[in-house]
Amino acid sequence: MDEAGDVAIHRVGADSRLILDRDGVLHVFYQDATTLDLLEAHPLPGGGFSRQTLAGDERPYAGAFGFYIDAATTDTGYAVVCHRIDRQADPEAAGLHLILRPPVER
Repeated sequence: MDEAGDVAIHRVGADSRLILDRDGVLHVFYQDATTLDLLEAHPLPGGGFSRQTLAGDERPYAGAFGFYIDAATTDTGYAVVCHRIDRQADPEAAGLHLILRPPVER
């Protein structure tokens, strides 16, 4: 279901990565191919998952994110790199996008 409670089908998983952070927390990084956003999800202590958009929901539009994802644990959290494409730019823009995040608060 989406935020409004409506059933929504989003295609995910073609480009995804799993890592364990330094505290043993599993992180799943993936592209929502429907919205072209890069997302991160991790399990919550009481069950379920927390999900956040890392890139792709910027306004103004900054491009499609989440192609060819790679991720690694760092001393200060995690790093994620992916390919970004902006076909609305003139000229068309593409390149790597790096995201550095602190560890998850548990």
